[in-house]
Amino acid sequence: MIYIELRGRNIFCEGLKTMLANVEHVIIQENDNKTADYENYKTCTPIPLKLCIIDAEYNDYKHTVYTDFKTRYLLFSESFNSRACSKKIKGFLSYSVCEEHLTAAIQAVLNNETYIDPFFAANVIDIKAERGINGASRYKLTTRETEVLQLIIKRENNQRIAQFLGLSENTVKNHVSHILQKMNVKSRNQVLLKLNATMQQAVEKQSNVYSI
Repeated sequence: MIYIELRGRNIFCEGLKTMLANVEHVIIQENDNKTADYENYKTCTPIPLKLCIIDAEYNDYKHTVYTDFKTRYLLFSESFNSRACSKKIKGFLSYSVCEEHLTAAIQAVLNNETYIDPFFAANVIDIKAERGINGASRYKLTTRETEVLQLIIKRENNQRIAQFLGLSENTVKNHVSHILQKMNVKSRNQVLLKLNATMQQAVEKQSNVYSI
């Protein structure tokens, strides 16, 4: 059983409840309102881990106190900000997260592992492009390869990528092949895993400097 505390706007909390329909869980608190299951949670011996899911757009978000060692924290935000990282916040999700990634994040955070929504990798690439790097980052991608990578991260198939970029599917396949070669991976899933690992390293590095 997963015990969950929600901290966020009403629309955020209601949306999460819908997405959690297939996860065995109990909501014990919503903002300052404790539910009927809260007392049952507090009487457990020993007290089990609790997952606190936070909405970064919630007015009281910055006043959250991260002192309960029995609580794991997962943050929803519009963009990834490494300065928001700490040893307490282990999960970072976008508001567009799918149920599969939400479930994976919950499992990782409860196991005291870091989880970053793959969607944020696209944000990082966007930022690099805006700064004039044009995709020529550590993997030496061309501008077009960077555009293709952004869509791979969003889990678009070759046909959809071709439609978005006005290319033929064969041209897209060639770009995908070059991306895999430059990143030294064999599949799209490995691309996502490698980017996620890179961002996790950024989190761990940042958490040694910043605390919330």
